[in-house]
Amino acid sequence: MLRYIYTDDLDELDLPNLFSVFYAAKKYKVLGLVLRCVEQMDKRAMEMFQSDPFLSINQELLCDLLERDQLVINGEIEIWKAALHWADNQCRENGKEITGANRREMLGPALFKIRFPIIPHEDFSTIIVPSAVLTEDELINFYKYISLPRKNMPIFPTKLRVLSNCKT
Repeated sequence: MLRYIYTDDLDELDLPNLFSVFYAAKKYKVLGLVLRCVEQMDKRAMEMFQSDPFLSINQELLCDLLERDQLVINGEIEIWKAALHWADNQCRENGKEITGANRREMLGPALFKIRFPIIPHEDFSTIIVPSAVLTEDELINFYKYISLPRKNMPIFPTKLRVLSNCKT
């Protein structure tokens, strides 16, 4: 950690070590290093979401990541896929069957950081609905939202991420 405090260079840091440095910087309140780690996570979001180390992060960090507006991604559906993969891994680690209810339980508050309203409607219907994570009321609210987009969708954020190519 000291090396990164003094060098300012996190570009060469692999993901497992990036998460470790982040956790340590957060624990010891090294704000500058925390911010540099978060910037790297933003820039490397797609790589991060597809990595094995991502599956081992805690729910708090998952929430922090999903809340970020600056994630460089190929669309919000990629965030959903990563979150679902993370939840499936948490189910396995906790000896739980992979069901919609258990996935929802594992995601906890992270579920409400996903920007479902900006996911393309076809992806929502073919990828998210079959996962059985959302409640019937949440599904109805989504379909109401796409019919009347002038209204904010309760519970789920509707703001586009800054650096993504999301299309609805």
